[in-house]
Amino acid sequence: MDYQKCLSVYGACALSVISLSGCGSSSESGSPPVSDKPDVVAPPVAVEPPPVEPPVEPPVVEPPPVVKPVPEMTALHQQVEHYIDNTAQWFADQQLDCTVEVEQRHALCEPVLVKFSDGHFSEQRVDSKQTILVLDTGMALQSVLRYRSRIRATYRYDAQTQRFVEGDPSIAISGVGKKLLSELDQFTFTAPEQTEPRPGFVPAAWLADLAKIYTSKVPDDTVDYESQVPHVSHGTMVLGYLAEHNPEAEFVLLDTAQFLPFASHKDLVCDKAVNALLAKMQTAADSLTSDVIQQHGVEFINFSGGYTQGNVRNIFNKHCEGQLTEQEGKALLLAAKPIYDAMFAAPNTLGVQSGIRKIKGANEHSHALDALSYPHRTTVYTYTSAQQDTPLDIAGQANWRSVLNDYAEQFEGHDFIDLFVNFGIEGWLNPDTNNSTPKMQSDVFGMRYAPERELHASWAAPVATSYAVYLQSVQRQQDENWVFSPAFIKAQMMPSLCPAKPEDTDKVKAYVRQSEACRIQDPLKFRADELNRLKYLDF
Repeated sequence: MDYQKCLSVYGACALSVISLSGCGSSSESGSPPVSDKPDVVAPPVAVEPPPVEPPVEPPVVEPPPVVKPVPEMTALHQQVEHYIDNTAQWFADQQLDCTVEVEQRHALCEPVLVKFSDGHFSEQRVDSKQTILVLDTGMALQSVLRYRSRIRATYRYDAQTQRFVEGDPSIAISGVGKKLLSELDQFTFTAPEQTEPRPGFVPAAWLADLAKIYTSKVPDDTVDYESQVPHVSHGTMVLGYLAEHNPEAEFVLLDTAQFLPFASHKDLVCDKAVNALLAKMQTAADSLTSDVIQQHGVEFINFSGGYTQGNVRNIFNKHCEGQLTEQEGKALLLAAKPIYDAMFAAPNTLGVQSGIRKIKGANEHSHALDALSYPHRTTVYTYTSAQQDTPLDIAGQANWRSVLNDYAEQFEGHDFIDLFVNFGIEGWLNPDTNNSTPKMQSDVFGMRYAPERELHASWAAPVATSYAVYLQSVQRQQDENWVFSPAFIKAQMMPSLCPAKPEDTDKVKAYVRQSEACRIQDPLKFRADELNRLKYLDF
């Protein structure tokens, strides 16, 4: 298996398995660069974003003490259990089975079209200081139904105006699926000593019994009834993780399947018109800043993708005549730099991007946008200790050398990677083997919860984003007047506590950066995400 950037997307818990071709490259067919990086370009001479003064190193935030679930959470769990029992009885009473002959099926087995605009965002369900912008593809099912009330807006790219405009994604699903997923999204419960119902998040980890009934009685809901495209996708793996592990977060979604800078402007690629392409990308970047990031007060950006010179060459080789030199390809690639500037040099936003290791041909030319330094970007990659628990502490300071040496192969080509996070799994070759706190994943419906099966940089980004949200929450707990600072959060994710020593090997010395950042981390070992901090998994 290619752990670099090969794109293989599966539905957790054996719900469905698919592979998407392209591995991150854009093409005429519209394959979005999800796994490798989105296209962005800059002029031949790239102007670096303005330097930001390094923040004073903050103290490492320790995890809060373990406490038992509060009565409110217990009441929510009990009422969800009651809902599951009632729904199971409803299936039985209605004799609802969509696998029987068409003429014998329940009316709710018929497919219905559901649009994003049919639902509503609910401020009562979210924390407005946990606003996450997700750039990805194939997020329709989760944005239209399962997590609809927490989605502020969805956006698509308009190549005519070079602006991001609001979209209205839709899906075709059975009436049963619409009913169940809407009920889960809009679930309410009554807290102890209260009479009025209030919103309650229902995690996938509580819904395995209901999932068995639903998927056995309505198996065709795994694909869109009109397009026949599976609902599980790269985007559902990313958004699903974020929505589950950050139960109070609100989301803004940008569909990268429709943002293909080089495919959308292939005439400029063929003409090698770097400045003209740069101008269009600057217009798009200005729109991303004003219409999306500032409009919704985005604190976090999750970008499990990116743009490389391969994206440029795919378009040039398919649509253009002549040859494209490496320098010309790099110049066209860098024309997308304004988009990266908008995401990663924004003053009040922390960006997390899936990284790529500097092996197998990746270099400063082919991956020029990865090589740039941004004050508020954290590039992330995965490593795994398999069935072993790491000896790391929450700061990543204790025993980092032993982890680096024990799993040396996994840290090769680390130049473009800021942060490595442990998955604690063996992967597809031995999917049932993992450590005591493996990376988890919910299924596409947000109704099952199981260990991850794939080591993939795209899946590492939402783990890091969730860790950042957790650190923000802990800081707000400690200081109610704290003002969000992306530099502060980034410094806590990778505290400057890991210097080289004179007696270190050359390999260790080469790994240590000038900042002395602790780049090898294991946040999952400390259950450092909101789903765990809020005690949803204590039942």
